[in-house]
Amino acid sequence: MINPIDYLYYKVYKGISYLNGGGYPITQVGATGLILIANYMTISYLILGRFPDYFMGISGLFLIAFCIIYFSVREKKILAKYEQESEKSQKIGNWIVICYIIFTCLSFYFVLAP
Repeated sequence: MINPIDYLYYKVYKGISYLNGGGYPITQVGATGLILIANYMTISYLILGRFPDYFMGISGLFLIAFCIIYFSVREKKILAKYEQESEKSQKIGNWIVICYIIFTCLSFYFVLAP
């Protein structure tokens, strides 16, 4: 079974590594964390109707800490798990992640647009 957060991290890791020629793991963790935070902010805004400062600050720190701890501990396992992905599965996964990132950016924009 595919863990969506792990798979998102793997694809972001590979994408940034391709663009950077290797990159640093903190870059991949940061990029994945920003995507998750944007989704969280959009969902919480849709549910609560506003952004309470204390709520977003505390939850943002929690998500950042989660990403740093989770991905630094599981990075090698995540990369090993998805390295054997077939070419067809890899292309489908790339499209899914690209659509996910685009949808995240668009939903964040439309929720916050006046």
